[in-house]
Amino acid sequence: MRRSWIAAGCIVLGFVGAPQAGSQGRFRLLKEERMILEYNPAEDQASVIVSAESEVGVEELQLRGPSGVNVLEIHADGAHFGLYGINVENGEAPLASILASYPEGVYHLRGRTASGGNALGAARFSHTLLAAPVVHFPLDGAVDVPADGLTVTWVPDSGAARYRITLEQGETDLMAAEVRSGSGTFRIPDGILNGRERYAVEIAAIAPNGNETLVKVPFSTR
Repeated sequence: MRRSWIAAGCIVLGFVGAPQAGSQGRFRLLKEERMILEYNPAEDQASVIVSAESEVGVEELQLRGPSGVNVLEIHADGAHFGLYGINVENGEAPLASILASYPEGVYHLRGRTASGGNALGAARFSHTLLAAPVVHFPLDGAVDVPADGLTVTWVPDSGAARYRITLEQGETDLMAAEVRSGSGTFRIPDGILNGRERYAVEIAAIAPNGNETLVKVPFSTR
């Protein structure tokens, strides 16, 4: 899972250039607003991820929950820079704690543009999650896994919109790919894995609402 602190720190995407001109007091609509839940049942670790895009530079952005309480506030640094996209994640916590802190419903985004206007958006947050993928190969902790010709297999879930497969070595992501709904296989391209080394493959089942349930399988190559 990605890691940052939703109240005190964030990952900011597109933090570039001078803000585009806009009319004083005009309302701008944000794009691609999203608020999803990411969950690892094996570790009972969950997190909330919020993302949005803007066509104009936004200097301040707030996220308010269904009850109107502020749950996130972001400020751009510097007088000539603005936010054109955000992607933030809260710290990981047990699922019950996350669900209690972030109720289901519509969350409203309100930003102030560099020209003094408003940027508005909204995202619906759901608690509905898929079951974690059941992996056939490689098995958890497997050794002697081939470095070439490795095909990861799992039981496909008819409720999944798609799957994301991430290959990791330590804290480094070596590759990531998505496969369509109904698929239960993914072949790791030859040349990525080396012999006699430890890796992990993470498979995330992505629900139609965007929520992700993942499983991580460590293995060693021969």
